[in-house]
Amino acid sequence: MSSYSSIIQLHLSKVEHLFIFGFHVLTISFPGSEDDSLPLQSELEGTDTQENVQQNTGQNIRENIRQNIRENIWDSFLDNFQDSFLETTEEKVQRLWRILKTAVYESTEKIRRHDWKPLDLEHGLEHVQRVMFKNTIHHIIYNVVTKEFICMKSKTDICVYHCDGRRKQEYMLGAPIEGMVYARQINRYVAWNMCPQVKVLGPDFQVISTNRSKESITCCLYNQDLNEIVTAGVGNVCTWHFYFGCRELICASTVTKGLTQQDVFTDLALERVPGNTAVMPRSQRCYAVCGKGVAVIDLLKATVISYEKRLHSRIITGITLFEAPKCVVTSSRDGNIKIWDENWNLQIMFVGHRGPVTALAVYPHGPYLLSASEDGTIRAWSLQLADQVDEIQMGVTVTLLGTEHGEDNIFSCADQRLDFWTIKHLYRQHTTIGHTITAIKDRSRGSPGHFPVRAACSCTDGTVRLISPETGEVISSLLLARGQQVADFDYCLPRESLLALTDRGDLVKANALANPMEVQWEVLASCQASQFCCFCIYAHMVDKELTHSRWLQAVAAGSEGKIRILGVKDNDRFLPIAGHQNGFLSVLDWKSGSTQYQVQAHESGKLLCMVANPINQQLITSGLCACSELKIFASTCKAGIVKIWDHNNQLMR
Repeated sequence: MSSYSSIIQLHLSKVEHLFIFGFHVLTISFPGSEDDSLPLQSELEGTDTQENVQQNTGQNIRENIRQNIRENIWDSFLDNFQDSFLETTEEKVQRLWRILKTAVYESTEKIRRHDWKPLDLEHGLEHVQRVMFKNTIHHIIYNVVTKEFICMKSKTDICVYHCDGRRKQEYMLGAPIEGMVYARQINRYVAWNMCPQVKVLGPDFQVISTNRSKESITCCLYNQDLNEIVTAGVGNVCTWHFYFGCRELICASTVTKGLTQQDVFTDLALERVPGNTAVMPRSQRCYAVCGKGVAVIDLLKATVISYEKRLHSRIITGITLFEAPKCVVTSSRDGNIKIWDENWNLQIMFVGHRGPVTALAVYPHGPYLLSASEDGTIRAWSLQLADQVDEIQMGVTVTLLGTEHGEDNIFSCADQRLDFWTIKHLYRQHTTIGHTITAIKDRSRGSPGHFPVRAACSCTDGTVRLISPETGEVISSLLLARGQQVADFDYCLPRESLLALTDRGDLVKANALANPMEVQWEVLASCQASQFCCFCIYAHMVDKELTHSRWLQAVAAGSEGKIRILGVKDNDRFLPIAGHQNGFLSVLDWKSGSTQYQVQAHESGKLLCMVANPINQQLITSGLCACSELKIFASTCKAGIVKIWDHNNQLMR
């Protein structure tokens, strides 16, 4: 018992100390007092105000507190110690299970309450880090290979940052430079200065070579498609090629004809060309900004194509290009952002900024733009909606925005402030079409080992595009006549044919192996007794192996008309079935489109939709909308009533 007493006394000394300093939150009862519960805080406040009069009373209170604590802790300890020896094994198990059950219940309750808390999920730019400098930032670029930001704090001081804003390393250059670009194909940096010189730098920013330029240099750009450098200055645009193991730069062409000494270029933008093919591209356009205008230069022919000098009312501050849709975007100190086609016809103009636009960049994912202005905001614009979709209040004037296609890391620069951003994805854009999609259909047949996965979609520009869902590649497109829209379409993968019904009632069959698709036959609405309003392809395949062999022949030959398998009869049937506005069904010939026979399907009138069910040899026609997962159907009528049916045609609601 003495050992237990010593342990308790040790703990009591700590507890007394704890309670003396924590008295303001504790309520303790004193035996024999009129109030069973007296706040210790009020007692001690009384002793503070009447310290000289009631000093002895305060000492008595503290002694009573210590004695009461000793008695309570000792009694509790003895009770628990005694219970642990008196309880049976069954009682001990039940007690432990009660403790475990209570702990589990409390944990699940906490999780459940946490799950029901609202979460704010945002898609788009998310701020990562901010770095402040003593002096104005001179230049900054992004290394897409190492995912690092290269910041020039001055003309000779370079600092490398991770994508999350952590500083990695700092370098000092032997000679000042004006700026640099990163050549990703050869892992080199290319810098320039006002001497004028171009320098090839290694990954550690050591100078590999220095070449003097005959023309002045004010801006520079890396041509990643052809692995060359493009520079521009006062009245000139030059291209530089890498030689001697990509260690030297030699000027390959210089464009000065059509330019004057008053043409001081400040920014460049390059048209993308296929650089991974053996065939050299015929041309590549370079857009050079000078004041209020833009000069278009063919780099391969070293000639000036056009020079528009009055695109804006004030100086142009940014230029960028879009591939889909193909257009040129310029921003200016007049506060406007303009979208131009290839012939400099104005398509869209954004006027949301309340000050001069100071920076412009392409959003890394999708047809969007990022712009900064002296109004202290960064705004995102959608080319599809032709409107602003996001706005970020910065509080300072951002002078530089940096993005890379497909990369989530973005930076913004404002004098002495550098901000790192990332793009938070609630969804990811897979394929850029360039026009609004009205319908999409998956027409994959069999296992992936037999046929590829294909999807077809109709768009508001009067086209049907065939897409590979796995890669997002647009394989082929059906172009309707100007002014026509797609009302319905269906795709037959084993025969690589696409049928489309126009809003005028014309039915068109096209070869999907050609791009754009070649029309094979057409049934005009004027030749129909009652206009087509819907259709589908009824596909009956006997042997999938033979069907796949015929498909391979069609792909190799470029047309289904050249399918020939000697000694094997083609028992597959693909029937275009069209629904008329008078309630009739027409079965058309696959090769010519002529009507083989008709049958009346609905006496009530127009067919709204039809679905082929070759497995059960059925064709379902109605105005119903079905949900196969829930096995329910929905029907509507002109009275404004919607009815829900189950798969046994029983009315549910």
